[in-house]
Amino acid sequence: MSNSVLFKIDSEYTQWFYDKLVPGEHYLLVRSDLTNLLSKFYWAEYHQEECRQIAKSATRFAQEYLNQERIYAYFYHLLIEYAKLWKN
Repeated sequence: MSNSVLFKIDSEYTQWFYDKLVPGEHYLLVRSDLTNLLSKFYWAEYHQEECRQIAKSATRFAQEYLNQERIYAYFYHLLIEYAKLWKN
């Protein structure tokens, strides 16, 4: 929601919405060992219009998926599935 391009580090850890994010569309992917961080930074410096588009796309994504209603819905469904485990 900052209208800035995001540099996201590749990681085994995920959030509930990560499967909907697309590298190059919503963020710039940085390897987990950071070996491409500098090249991604330089790319961003020389491709500012593309970065503006990525930032706009990320903001639209956040407005659609990271609002309070969606977060509540996610937790509602999570708790429903969790409750099923207790019934068995």
